[in-house]
Amino acid sequence: MRREFKDMALDKCSQHIRRFALCAEEQGLMVVFNCRHHSKALNECMAVHNSPEAFEKYMVEHKEELEKRTLKT
Repeated sequence: MRREFKDMALDKCSQHIRRFALCAEEQGLMVVFNCRHHSKALNECMAVHNSPEAFEKYMVEHKEELEKRTLKT
């Protein structure tokens, strides 16, 4: 379930990921300096959507699915 949660976070931040990737591609070695604002926005988005608090909320919302998976093993 952790992987599914992480995939959801990546999906929610995909716009920031694309912007950073495009900037990195254009800037080459200067990515560290010239794409800093895109990197910061991406990290902020992931901090919101991939935080331990968000994972706990996700686990509560998907409690039944977790119980079903646990019973299968």
